[in-house]
Amino acid sequence: MFDSRRFWIAIILCLAGGVLYADENHFKNVLVGDRAATMGGTYIAIADDSTGGYYNPAGLAYSVGDTISGSGNAYYTSKTRYKKTIGNQDWERESETVLPNFFGITKSLGRTMLAFSYIVPDSFIEHQDQDYKFGSDVYFLSLHTEHQSNMSGPSIAYRFDDTWSVGASFFYGWGITRKLQNEYQKIGSDPIKNTFQSTKREESFLQSRIGVQSNFLEPLTIGLVYVETIPLALNVQKNISVVSSQTQTFSNSTEELPLKKPRQFSLGLAYFLSHDWLLAMDLDYLSSSTSGLNSVINYSFGGEWFLDAENAFRLGYFTNNDNRQEPGSNTVGPHEKIDMTGFTLGYSSYTRTSSFTLGTIYSSGKGKAQVYSGLADIRDLERTSLTLIFAANYNY
Repeated sequence: MFDSRRFWIAIILCLAGGVLYADENHFKNVLVGDRAATMGGTYIAIADDSTGGYYNPAGLAYSVGDTISGSGNAYYTSKTRYKKTIGNQDWERESETVLPNFFGITKSLGRTMLAFSYIVPDSFIEHQDQDYKFGSDVYFLSLHTEHQSNMSGPSIAYRFDDTWSVGASFFYGWGITRKLQNEYQKIGSDPIKNTFQSTKREESFLQSRIGVQSNFLEPLTIGLVYVETIPLALNVQKNISVVSSQTQTFSNSTEELPLKKPRQFSLGLAYFLSHDWLLAMDLDYLSSSTSGLNSVINYSFGGEWFLDAENAFRLGYFTNNDNRQEPGSNTVGPHEKIDMTGFTLGYSSYTRTSSFTLGTIYSSGKGKAQVYSGLADIRDLERTSLTLIFAANYNY
């Protein structure tokens, strides 16, 4: 006789075992900087401040004076919904975080500009506490995940004249993800069971960014960037403890996994309609050589309007596409694919030596997911995120 309660408890256990804890398949999870972020990350052909080391180091050559810059995501929240995953119920995951995502300094030496940057290109903190009851059967899941990737390093740019510049950045990158998951289950006459799992994932890499920028077609500026990432290490450590009224077990494992990251080729265009108006477009091609992952193209558009010398408004649009395959008959869970799009809006206030920026980023997307570990069942997937931006810059 079919026992629906045991069936859905088993499905939940498959779902919990398939929880993913890092997103390496999207490449614009966090938009870096203040001006760039509020223009949708459209900055390849501009990049004339300390964030140029990240977007296009050649743009640093046109920075004015020496600067200290900092910006942060004053608040970031994201919600992911897997439709009708537990019976007719949706499965929801929420994350939020508050942290700075960029700090940089620049130093001018004539036609040469030096810079040093600290960047957080991806970060999230996720909490989940869900209680499922089927008659006298009980299942409880508590999940806490923290992830942050970091990059830091120097940049150098040289301006040949007022129309040509080149630049390079060299970053050391590192990231860490921690996941704590506790499951409690009581099913019929079976022994009460409690499972605790701790996972830590650490990676490191070197990254070079080579850029060229030119405004020889003024008022049109063109920027080109090539990004190469060299993996150093990727280590995953797992500890699992299972306690029931009859048994107690403990296991741990350590894996050293190969790490590959795509090459990036970027083209940026910026058109200065006047002293007060700017329109820009970026195109990013990310070439993947890893089996099962696709090459992707992301694009962004941005605009800027200076009301006067002290007040500027910006907006932008961008894509954040997923390089995984579509879930299908040749894939099983945990596996998903979701392409995202986003809109940005921002305001900056300027003085002679400083600036202050407030902005917001909203993104959303729909996709497909195989959420049960080892199973091919496909569910609809939706995700939304909202970021509030606070930034300050100082010129000296």
